[in-house]
Amino acid sequence: MQNSDKIRNNKVFERSIPLIHQCLKDKVSVTLLLSTLKLLERGYIKEEEDLDTFMNRRKEINPKYTDDVEKVKEMILESYF
Repeated sequence: MQNSDKIRNNKVFERSIPLIHQCLKDKVSVTLLLSTLKLLERGYIKEEEDLDTFMNRRKEINPKYTDDVEKVKEMILESYF
């Protein structure tokens, strides 16, 4: 018997497969994508403003990922909002 966390994680993973392929193609951080999707799935990111706030914090914490943050943000906005 599977618990709901495993089922939920599988759904997130299945929905994110095309985005992961896009990240690999564009050479963007897959880890950033997956961590953001996890927050989205758990309900911490509900609106576009929440996504903007989270992504801006990521840029402040690690400036070398500025381009990755913008690309991941665009992918998520196109797919989820």
